[in-house]
Amino acid sequence: MQEFSRRCFVVVAAVLFVAVTFFLLGNYGLGTGGADEEEDESTYSVRLAADSSQVSVLSGMFLAQEQGFFESASIDFELVETDSGTAASQVMQGDADFCILSQADLASAFASDDACYLTAVAAIIQPDADTAAGVCPYRYLLVASDVFLSDDAPAAKGFLAAVSKGYRQASRNPDKAAASLDGVFGTSASDKKIQKRQEKLSSSYLRDGRDWGQIDQGLWDDYFERLYQDGRIDRRIPAHHGFLMDFLED
Repeated sequence: MQEFSRRCFVVVAAVLFVAVTFFLLGNYGLGTGGADEEEDESTYSVRLAADSSQVSVLSGMFLAQEQGFFESASIDFELVETDSGTAASQVMQGDADFCILSQADLASAFASDDACYLTAVAAIIQPDADTAAGVCPYRYLLVASDVFLSDDAPAAKGFLAAVSKGYRQASRNPDKAAASLDGVFGTSASDKKIQKRQEKLSSSYLRDGRDWGQIDQGLWDDYFERLYQDGRIDRRIPAHHGFLMDFLED
């Protein structure tokens, strides 16, 4: 009888051990790749619409790809080649996630009668403070659709974190920046024009102590107001409209 009781105790203990083990594995993902690990392994597809005239300012993107920054951020990057002037519509239609526009492009869109759901999230090139007052301060902006930013915020943040590292490298090493563009839109890294352009841009990615991507609200608002006062747009654009710094890392 005692032997029978002992065996029953062993069986019950074994069953309880197995049950508790499966409970822990199922609820906390211990050792088998639970919910947290599955989420960490998610890969985000990010598409940038650009045309060949913008190739010079893409170096940070391709350095991010070359150096593995996209991979580290779980970003699957794709360049969507477009015709000039069509990138914004592709983003609005959901055929791309980001595009590159100037602040002048956005001014025309924001002041038109058509609804425009675009937001600038980073300045690729920082303006020269001495000339910004007389011209468009932000000529190359990274722009996304409001829908994408709302629905895919982790992808947007991961993408910007990766490209910011790429542009910091481009700022420090223009030769490497030029080499990263080899084959993009048929570009040759040995092209002297590409090399000289990267040397010139290297001082503009980070300027006057600003980190990459920062947009100055004063310059932004002043430009839109000047366009309205000069009669170049028919509608006043509200202050701080059309850009967000929420997706850049602090």
